[in-house]
Amino acid sequence: MRLVRFGLLILMLLSGVSAWAQQPATSQQSSSAQPASDPQAVAVVQAAITALGGATAIAQAQSWNVQAQMEGSMDNRLANESIDWGVSQTSPDGSGGTAAKSIKIPAWRTPRSLLIPEMVGALLVKESQDPHYVMSYAGQTTLASGPISVVVFCLVNSRGLRFLAQTFNFDQKTGLPVRVDISMPFRIGDVESFAGIVDLSDYRAIEGILYPFRIATYLPGRLPEIVTLQAVNASTGIPSNSAAGGAQ
Repeated sequence: MRLVRFGLLILMLLSGVSAWAQQPATSQQSSSAQPASDPQAVAVVQAAITALGGATAIAQAQSWNVQAQMEGSMDNRLANESIDWGVSQTSPDGSGGTAAKSIKIPAWRTPRSLLIPEMVGALLVKESQDPHYVMSYAGQTTLASGPISVVVFCLVNSRGLRFLAQTFNFDQKTGLPVRVDISMPFRIGDVESFAGIVDLSDYRAIEGILYPFRIATYLPGRLPEIVTLQAVNASTGIPSNSAAGGAQ
């Protein structure tokens, strides 16, 4: 009888140890499956979106017609481009995204535009609400405009691997993005930005939404490209014959 009781006691102890050992593993699997953004980074980004006009108002725009003066080694003209969310390519890691259509275009055929950063508010809203992106607070620095808060956006694939997407610099006084280091190009519809550093300044309100009227783009081995906004017309609908005129 004593041997039976002793055996039952050992069995109960082993069962308890087994259950305790399995619990952290399950917790770790859940956390890796659902990566969370840094709360401090989220607060900085949300403050920026509010300063730009608010997520609700910004998200209403589905297409833009932009007129801007280009000056630099890449382009030198008065540009008139139409950009919209009408067509979407899959994400660089194959995770996909939400849009009216989903297509695959070889990278060397993807049209690129210097005007994509103009829609920085829409880009921030989209990426901050996309579960494939994780935001991390990277500390403070100083630019010519003053103290800066740095937030890093990473794209996370289905295996939990993180890929550096963009590094945002937000002015601590205004909350607005003043510099973006673009490692993974932004994409609106079937048009993407260039990878490089862009400085955003001279923000002005168009129908309650702030847009940077001056964009300085710095690409390796090239002189800066300066884009001066002349006009921007946002629409809540996507044109049926959407195209990015002038995109490179």
